[in-house]
Amino acid sequence: MVRYWLMIAKDHRERDGKPISARTIVERRVTNGVWFVSIKNPYVRKVGVGDRGIMLALGKTKRELLGDCTLIGGPFPIDARVQSLIEGAPSSVLTHYLKIEGRLWPQGRDLMECVEKLSFVGDVSKWHVYFQGGLKPLTDHDVEVLIRR
Repeated sequence: MVRYWLMIAKDHRERDGKPISARTIVERRVTNGVWFVSIKNPYVRKVGVGDRGIMLALGKTKRELLGDCTLIGGPFPIDARVQSLIEGAPSSVLTHYLKIEGRLWPQGRDLMECVEKLSFVGDVSKWHVYFQGGLKPLTDHDVEVLIRR
């Protein structure tokens, strides 16, 4: 059974403190075919090959759904080759990654246009607390809400 996941990337900081937008993080991860995750995330061990992800760039000023992906492996411990792909903090504290085949949509979708329709968001005024953790399971209803144009 294919499961759907919301895969969340936040704004980062390089080692020198320079900011990297969440959008850039998603773009790099699609290019490199990796998605960094915390092994402590309660859902990470439930991810399976063939599962699908919807990628969200959750920046401080812009929150947009940017694309989708298929999970092709993992979680794997970060090795030396993959270590060089880590963009900076907060990903620099993560120890595992998923292999993905991703695609960016021609046009992103503003998360705020659909947040109130998501089944896992209880209090819309505190929407941000429902998007913590980097990886979240989605219901069929949520997938429909997120990809509907």
